[in-house]
Amino acid sequence: MSRDGPRCSEDLSLAHPTVAQQSVPGWPLAFIPITLKLPMPSQPDLYPPNPSQVSQTAPPEHDASSDNFDYAPIWLQRLSLFVLVCFCFYLGVLLLVAPWWPRLWDENHLFLLYPSLSHLAHNGFVRGIVSGLGLLNLWIGASEAIHYQEYRPR
Repeated sequence: MSRDGPRCSEDLSLAHPTVAQQSVPGWPLAFIPITLKLPMPSQPDLYPPNPSQVSQTAPPEHDASSDNFDYAPIWLQRLSLFVLVCFCFYLGVLLLVAPWWPRLWDENHLFLLYPSLSHLAHNGFVRGIVSGLGLLNLWIGASEAIHYQEYRPR
């Protein structure tokens, strides 16, 4: 067993005898809660056993000029904006109009199956909330279209 814990080839029951000791006769091992406190292989040792192992050096300064972001191509940025705006407008109009359209709201199959839900849905307050969510979606779509910025690599 290495310092970081058992590797894939090592048996956990041999590395940690508490796993083998927790088995109960008549119960499969899968139903017994087992807690193993093993660090992940890439996890650094956050709490060293010796305070002398802690380095007293400051972290390196972050250089903002070294940030090289890979932005999406311009056509993909515009396409994603178009899809988002179309989705927001479609959902907004649907939510704005649906509570006041009798064919969609009053004759809804879901509301006919559950009378208590139908009673709640026919409340004017609930219709107003659903319409308000539609207005909010329209506002989000318009705001995204107005405040669009293209990010170009420098």
